[in-house]
Amino acid sequence: MQEPLWELKEHAQDIIDVCWHSNSHKIISTSFDEKVILWNLDIDKKVADVKPAYIYEHPDVASSICFFPKLNENLFVSGALDCNLRVWNTHKKST
Repeated sequence: MQEPLWELKEHAQDIIDVCWHSNSHKIISTSFDEKVILWNLDIDKKVADVKPAYIYEHPDVASSICFFPKLNENLFVSGALDCNLRVWNTHKKST
């Protein structure tokens, strides 16, 4: 059986959406735990070394996420069940 390169285990509930940044080694994931997690992956790192780069807390479940690589490689948007879209800057770590 083939083994995965990484198992990223920070979410506390089911994962809803995942988005891989097309121009970098970044992944964002969202879950029913009301968190969006930014991961910076390095192929040379071992599984145990992969930790979240940043956790973006939401007041409700973020049901979808997407990077804006053509507009700005540091931006992503999250759509939440509280009827709000939030644009985040991964460089500044804030909305």
